[in-house]
Amino acid sequence: MPYCQCDPKAGLPSCSVDGLLCGLSDPYRCGPCQKIDQMDQKIQDINTELARLRIERQALVEQAVAKHTHEPFIHRLPPEVTARIFKLCVPEAVETMDIPLRLSAICGLWRSIAHSAPQLWSGVGLNFRRSTSAHFPSPLLVREWLDRAGDLSLTIDFHVSDWQDTNNNEKPIIEIIEMFNQCSHRWQSLRYGGSTQFLSHFSGSEQGLPRLHTFILYGREHYLFLPVLNLYPSRLTTLSADGVVLAGIITFDWSNLTSLSLRVILPSECLEALRIAPRLAYCTFGQARGHLDEADLNQFPLPLSPFAHPGIQHLAFTPGAQFYRVIEHLTCPSLKSLTIERGRFSRIPTLVKFLHRSQCPLEDLSLFGWNTEDNISMVPLYQEVSTLQQLHISLWGAYPVHDALRDALAPLAELSIVSNSKQPRYLPSLCSLSLETNVLCQPRDWEKILPDIFGTRTLHSMELHRHFLKSMTVSLGMDSYVHDSVLDEATLEMILWLRDSANVQFKLKHGGRDLIEMTLEKSMNTVNIVP
Repeated sequence: MPYCQCDPKAGLPSCSVDGLLCGLSDPYRCGPCQKIDQMDQKIQDINTELARLRIERQALVEQAVAKHTHEPFIHRLPPEVTARIFKLCVPEAVETMDIPLRLSAICGLWRSIAHSAPQLWSGVGLNFRRSTSAHFPSPLLVREWLDRAGDLSLTIDFHVSDWQDTNNNEKPIIEIIEMFNQCSHRWQSLRYGGSTQFLSHFSGSEQGLPRLHTFILYGREHYLFLPVLNLYPSRLTTLSADGVVLAGIITFDWSNLTSLSLRVILPSECLEALRIAPRLAYCTFGQARGHLDEADLNQFPLPLSPFAHPGIQHLAFTPGAQFYRVIEHLTCPSLKSLTIERGRFSRIPTLVKFLHRSQCPLEDLSLFGWNTEDNISMVPLYQEVSTLQQLHISLWGAYPVHDALRDALAPLAELSIVSNSKQPRYLPSLCSLSLETNVLCQPRDWEKILPDIFGTRTLHSMELHRHFLKSMTVSLGMDSYVHDSVLDEATLEMILWLRDSANVQFKLKHGGRDLIEMTLEKSMNTVNIVP
């Protein structure tokens, strides 16, 4: 008679853990093993019943919540109104897929309304990280998501960061991209960031990209081509790309572009982009690409003479963009807003020539982080922007910043006689003035100029000349040698009068603290001791 494997006579250890059971069938199994089999069956039956009870309980909970505690006014609204409220809960920037899923999890009624509102599902945000590969959204969820959106146009935000091909985790990502390709005729906005590894899989479909109007490509890597845009005629109105060689993206039609942002790009490529996009109104150029060779320099030769772009209204250059090499070949007669970061005051003459040549109605000028190592007068610049309404100047560098502030402010205090009345000589339409430094600065001589910018002081009042200027901000770096900086009494009196009587908003900050409040606080804490 064969022994049970659990029988000591078989020379095996007794059963202490699952898996060390009899290898024999009934009736030769030992008594304990037969009882274990019976107990396992009972456990399975109980688990099945428990799962059924949990499902039944959840349904009852939802009914109870809907009937008693969860009876908000939203349940009394028409479903289409509730769906509109749900849509307002979804942020415009699509980065995750959380909100529609959370709304669907509240109760059965909310889930029914959410699932029948395709506008909730028209935005898809996917962020793939190597460290969270176990939590990738399943292709099944993405498929259901796209189906719920119906035939609405899609906004897609697709980001892959720190990706390495390990454990074959890329397969579900490629499967999801293929789902996007199948409905590429519904793409309205596509935002891609991160690794170039998956960019080439965005290939569209035979139906083309008839709705795509926004394409944003960002990340630390250089993208030498845009496969999506090269395949079909483009109706893009907005294009933003980092590290793209211009020759790789000029194959599509640029005639509809109204907003363009290109970074890590050559000045000659900036000019070529402006030339082939006549409808551009908003344009930003970033850091110039390094490691140039002869092919780069000869790809798009610089024009022999400046050419005019009729539509540009907002032009911005981020740090390292070599703006002077662009504007010396350009004329923008419609320009209203100009932003230049990390420039040098030695480039002011080039900027003045550009503005003089353009004769544009400039309203907003921002010079962020400009180096003051060169003592260049601001007067020629002010003369060319008489229509300016907002001026922001941020200074840094070796040249004494308080001198640079004085040189920037002093011309604004000058007056001229027009029709027997005094008027500002420069920037007569200025509404907002902001000056900022990020280095040590001792506020002394320049601060006395502030009241004179607004008008002429008399013994008891002030004759205002700048009726449009309603906002002034001066933000200074902290001077470690001046811990107790305050305004002199006359300047403070005029500033308070302007703030209270002329409705002018003043902000004077020194090391993050308000100079006006500091002066008032010190004045209030001063105690006169009478013997």
